[in-house]
Amino acid sequence: MISKTVSGTVIRYPVGAVRYVEPVAVITRLAFMSMFTDAELEAIYTAAKQSVKVEIYLDKIKAAENVTLTDPRTIAGVEALTAAGLIDAGRVSEILAGA
Repeated sequence: MISKTVSGTVIRYPVGAVRYVEPVAVITRLAFMSMFTDAELEAIYTAAKQSVKVEIYLDKIKAAENVTLTDPRTIAGVEALTAAGLIDAGRVSEILAGA
């Protein structure tokens, strides 16, 4: 028997009977941008005026139909915002969790 906890609920199933697939968090662009505070967005948009990399990231978000929080490009982009000092490191996990 295999046990997996998902959102506080324990799911049990026989070995080999079912394959668990992690849910993919897909949200709208507006929902994604709404996860940033106004101060963070101000810092990001100000940086985009001087950094082509930040501007490209914003353009990719604008061009996307939806944002997948588990997509490596999304993760790398949010982590890059932290590395650039535009958002606090503790915010990465909150944003990528959709919180």
